[in-house]
Amino acid sequence: MKIIAFLCGTAFSELIEHGREIDAAIDEGKETLLSHLTIKMERYFAKAPAQLPRQNPFALSFLTMLLVVSCAINFSFLVSQLVDMGPFEDFISFAIPMMVFGVSILTASYLVARGKNRGLLIYKGLYLFVAFIWLFHILYLSGEAIFDGQLSLSTFVFAFIVLGCLIISRWLMNSRAFFIFALYCRTKRLAHAAKQVRMRKISKT
Repeated sequence: MKIIAFLCGTAFSELIEHGREIDAAIDEGKETLLSHLTIKMERYFAKAPAQLPRQNPFALSFLTMLLVVSCAINFSFLVSQLVDMGPFEDFISFAIPMMVFGVSILTASYLVARGKNRGLLIYKGLYLFVAFIWLFHILYLSGEAIFDGQLSLSTFVFAFIVLGCLIISRWLMNSRAFFIFALYCRTKRLAHAAKQVRMRKISKT
């Protein structure tokens, strides 16, 4: 959908589409996979990890932190709207969703570092999840201000903090640093898969 591509950004959406093509080629495991890179690139990525240049995961790490902070603020707002609940129930209502979110985003970062497109898809889903909760947050506050005449300045401030985090997150997802890191990890995985295909091809001859 175009609106989803707009929310996530063009570069990030294209990175996902490219990842789908690469994943399909790797899953097939056919000789067509060899057309995606050269023998020179295979040899380059065949080096020991210590010999390969270190990639900077700053964009991925910062994106992860911003999404966690945004989600925590959103969930704290949702929990505050629940009525007739004690401190323990409030804690459980906040902690369990945050644990699920935390595990999901750590899994996503691991998959991106492994060159797998599923990691980017999880980041996309989590980003949209946080964005839609934020939208609900704003609509709820606006309705409260219009119909009840109640306006919580501190809550609006936190809502704008989340908006700032989402804007920066979108910028990071489409940044050159994020693109290069994800593409490097993907190419490394592709080179390993291509080497296996080439070895099978040699063994058959």
